[in-house]
Amino acid sequence: MTIHIQSISRAAVEDAVSQALRQSIGPRREYGYDEAAAILDVERRTLEAWVLGQQAPCLYKFLRLAAWLGPEFVNHVLRLAGLDGASRSGTAAAPDDLHLNKDVGRLICALGDALSDGHVDHLERPNVANRARHLHAELGDWLTQHDHTAARGK
Repeated sequence: MTIHIQSISRAAVEDAVSQALRQSIGPRREYGYDEAAAILDVERRTLEAWVLGQQAPCLYKFLRLAAWLGPEFVNHVLRLAGLDGASRSGTAAAPDDLHLNKDVGRLICALGDALSDGHVDHLERPNVANRARHLHAELGDWLTQHDHTAARGK
C-alpha cells in the first residue's frame, strides 16, 4: 500500500481522530463528554471539538487519549499513515478481580441499553464491540495470570 504523504493533512488527521473518538465518547457511547473531559483533564469544549473533527489534539494529549482508549483508537488514527498493529506493552499488570467485574458489568449494561429497542443498530454496535474487545483482552490477561498462579499452587 502506497501512502501519499501529502494526503495526510490537518483535516484528514482531525477526521481520523474524530472517527476514532466517536467510537467511545459522546451521547449513547461508553463515556459522556463531561466524564471523558475529566479523565483527560481537558475542557469539555476542547473534547467536543476533537469528537466533531473541528480540531485535533496536540501530541501529549493524543498520547493521553492513546493510553486511555488503547490500541484500537491508536490504530484507527495511524491507518492514515499506513500503520497498524499498535498494542499495549506486555508490562501492564493483569486486571484485578474488581476491575474486571466492573468491565463485565459495563459491557452487560451497554448491551442491555443497545438492545432496549430490540436490536443493536449501526450507531450502537461500535460501542458494544469496543467494550467487548476491551473485555476480551482483559479476560485474556486475567486468565494468564490465574493460570500461572494455579500452576504454581500444584
